[in-house]
Amino acid sequence: MQEIDLALLNTAIPGMSASLQVDPTLLSLAVTAYWVCATIFMPASGWAADRFGTRIIFQIAVGIFIVGSICCAVSSNFAELTLSRCIQGVGGAFMVPVARLVVVKEAAPGSLVRSMIWFTTPSLLGGIIGAPLSGYLVTYLSWSSIFLVNVPTGLAAILLAGRYVPNYKEDGRPAFDLLGFVQVGLALGALLFGLLSIGRNVLPIFVSMGLAAGGMLAMAHYKRATGRRGGVAILDFATLDARTFRITTAGGAVFVAGVGATMFMMPIFLQNSLGFSALDTGLLLMCGTFGTLAARAAAHWAIGYFGFARLMLLNSIATCSILAALSVLPTASAPAIAVLFAFAGAVRSIQYTCLNSAAYIGLKPHVLTASATFASVAQQVSFALGIGFGATLLEVSSRSPVVASVLREGPPMLPLIAVSAMTLLTAFFFARLKLDGRLSAGAARND
Repeated sequence: MQEIDLALLNTAIPGMSASLQVDPTLLSLAVTAYWVCATIFMPASGWAADRFGTRIIFQIAVGIFIVGSICCAVSSNFAELTLSRCIQGVGGAFMVPVARLVVVKEAAPGSLVRSMIWFTTPSLLGGIIGAPLSGYLVTYLSWSSIFLVNVPTGLAAILLAGRYVPNYKEDGRPAFDLLGFVQVGLALGALLFGLLSIGRNVLPIFVSMGLAAGGMLAMAHYKRATGRRGGVAILDFATLDARTFRITTAGGAVFVAGVGATMFMMPIFLQNSLGFSALDTGLLLMCGTFGTLAARAAAHWAIGYFGFARLMLLNSIATCSILAALSVLPTASAPAIAVLFAFAGAVRSIQYTCLNSAAYIGLKPHVLTASATFASVAQQVSFALGIGFGATLLEVSSRSPVVASVLREGPPMLPLIAVSAMTLLTAFFFARLKLDGRLSAGAARND
């Protein structure tokens, strides 16, 4: 559901911008409002799932997501849309990590990679359906109709969960860390809103910078305080003591930020710079999802042949190269764009499979919930910051007469090159994993 919603929304951004009379870079705040709220509430997902059961929390989360989607559909201005996206975010905060937790707990020893491949496969259908469907709905109906797609999808998810999803609970779960939840929520909220509001003319620059700095200091204080008092933390930084989990989570955060920036920029580039219609844009973006789906069959073989560490390193270099190629494409090269999107989707698919599997190798069962929660929060924060980074790059580029001319006449070279360079940074993280024998090709074949 989250992937369908994301694909629908990204393709519709230019049309929504024109309808609401809001600049696309400012509209990015409505897009990231989902991720900010999801990040704030996500640390509670692990405790809630252990306390009340994975199936019950998942069904409630989907219900909240449906309500938020309906509110988005009836929104008439930017403020209402942003608030409605926040409601969606609360549902998403529990929906995605609880589903991932079920897969991690359900997977038999030695089958985590296969389980993660099947776990992420349905989301690919969301990308295949969402992008062209959004283009069709925006072109022939209205942007508000894209959110109503989540209603029947969500109702089906609730019914299927009631039949097939196990209701895992943990006996003897400690009391909810309310103080920690408030501290983490305020820290993450201040950090994300501060960083994402920079350059959007929402707040004075010194206020945005102050919020971001305050959020980082508050998170650092929370980390020290939980270390001193012990007990179960709502966001457990002790999970980073595991070397493989720490490196994979850090490198994955940078990679996910690059994905977020690219997914935000490309629909705007295709429609506003190259003149593609919303429907054509959706069809081009769908090529990336076909590449992702095709890579499913090769993911397990590739991990077994190269090993997690080497494969993640190669994927980082490949992603950097694809983004660099996109930045210098001729204006009317739709077939070339489609091919590159397909390759990008395939690489991204395998990289996500590696990240969602390698991080949990060697972890003890009693830390899986805390680790899954921490990894989910890290990815949410990174994706939101990636969208903000992409919007900032477009905003800064458009203010330069020379770059603005390039944006009108061809691909956004400087923004894509910047994201390409950021993606290459992940190679330095994954290169360190080559020292871990559990992530070698031999170990991966035995998974």
